Amino acid sequence: LWHNKWAMVVPLMQVFSLFAPVRLIPDVLHAAITSRGEFRRSAQFLLMEGLVLMFSAWLAVVLCGTNLTGIAWVVGFSQTGFSLALTVFILNRHGISLGSIVAAILPSWACSVVATGVAWWIGSSCLPSEMLMSHVVFDTVVFSAVFLGLMRVFFASHLGELAGVLPNSLAGVIRRTLCLGVSLQST
Repeated sequence: LWHNKWAMVVPLMQVFSLFAPVRLIPDVLHAAITSRGEFRRSAQFLLMEGLVLMFSAWLAVVLCGTNLTGIAWVVGFSQTGFSLALTVFILNRHGISLGSIVAAILPSWACSVVATGVAWWIGSSCLPSEMLMSHVVFDTVVFSAVFLGLMRVFFASHLGELAGVLPNSLAGVIRRTLCLGVSLQST
């Protein structure tokens, strides 16, 4: 589409996209801390996160020189490690163990890994590699269908809870699409 103008950033985005799910966790933690009125603590964690980012960028340049993909790996691992440590620290302070965190995340993560594998396998066997935009659209549709199917089979009650907090018009569409049935609550 852009005649390889941005080709050099593709590996960077691939690396950063691997770390993105874990990097989103501290945002939820900051929101939870802020909602409890612990603004100073949230600011302290944000400051620590910024300092770790600057240190990891410096360390990445020292270790990798001008290799942008190498820098992305070092920064990604460093920030992910900090995010995980911060998550465990904060949740332990509130009586939530690492085991319960993993137990809560692992099943849906496994569904996404399976859906990714299925989308990649079907996409790579059905479409020629030259059709990049078709791959993106096709893989997205296949991933979404497989992921929603797995979530519907294994986590229907969780999807029902999600539909319960959505506006009624959207909740109805979600319930009908995923065959979740009618909610017992009238909200």
